[in-house]
Amino acid sequence: MGFIKRNGRAWGLQLALAGLMVGSIVAVVAVDRWGHGPALAQTPGSPGSPGSPGSETQNKTGDAKDSSQEALDPVVYSQVQRLRSEWSLTNADLAAMGLTRAQAEGVLDTVKAWQSANAATLEQRDRAVRGAEASLREAYRKIHVGPKDDSLIRSVPTLQSNLAAAVQSRQQLIDSGLPGVEARLGGAQRTIWRAARANANAPTALRYAADLGGEQVAAYRQRELRRSRELDTAGDPSRPGSTRSLAGRLPALPGAGATLNVSQVQQTALARENQRLYMGGVLAAEAQVMPVPEELREDDLTMTDETSVGN
Repeated sequence: MGFIKRNGRAWGLQLALAGLMVGSIVAVVAVDRWGHGPALAQTPGSPGSPGSPGSETQNKTGDAKDSSQEALDPVVYSQVQRLRSEWSLTNADLAAMGLTRAQAEGVLDTVKAWQSANAATLEQRDRAVRGAEASLREAYRKIHVGPKDDSLIRSVPTLQSNLAAAVQSRQQLIDSGLPGVEARLGGAQRTIWRAARANANAPTALRYAADLGGEQVAAYRQRELRRSRELDTAGDPSRPGSTRSLAGRLPALPGAGATLNVSQVQQTALARENQRLYMGGVLAAEAQVMPVPEELREDDLTMTDETSVGN
């Protein structure tokens, strides 16, 4: 009788232990399959915990995801680049001003922020300009095609005024963002930037000369035209006046220095030297703040094509 009781207690204990093991297995399978259940505590140095190689990789992956979410889409990227061009803040301009990488990043951040805040208003002003241009163009077309319409002819001055007002309204909006950029620049940098904006339509060699006059631009272009003609003559031995067969080199011709005054020559030389010294930092800043969207990366498209051909 005592034997049966002892064996009964042993079997009961074994059955209880077996039940616990089955329950544990079921719980583990449930957690693994459905993701429910309490999170396991991580000890320092375990994969995924702070300070471990696994967590470093995990954090880098998370940062990369955040960065890709903040990347500009191709349309916005193009709009920002257009604004940079209108504000004379191209890479060449930023480098000519002597901006460090940190300064260039700050300027680009300012441009992006302004564009984001004013995108809708700027689009409205752009549409107004396009509409005014279209109306004036259509009026001119009807006048030239005929028949004669006196009322249409009388409307032209009004249409011209509408276009001028639309352009002015847009320009006022664009100019409202300039103080934010100027606040990030030093005195000498502001001088070069103002010159670049004032000379936006001038030849590149004269772009950074302050107080540039229209007569200086005309004289420079005239010199360049004459220089081009003389180069053509010098390069053809069969033409009269050719220097190739005589001296073997082209004659020294006046350039921008003959058009600019001493101060302007110095300003232009400083801008060129700044471009040589600071362009690397500016390019790095652009890559950091305004990476080219994947849809616009020619290298990526080329690599994709090459990969598909290889496969």
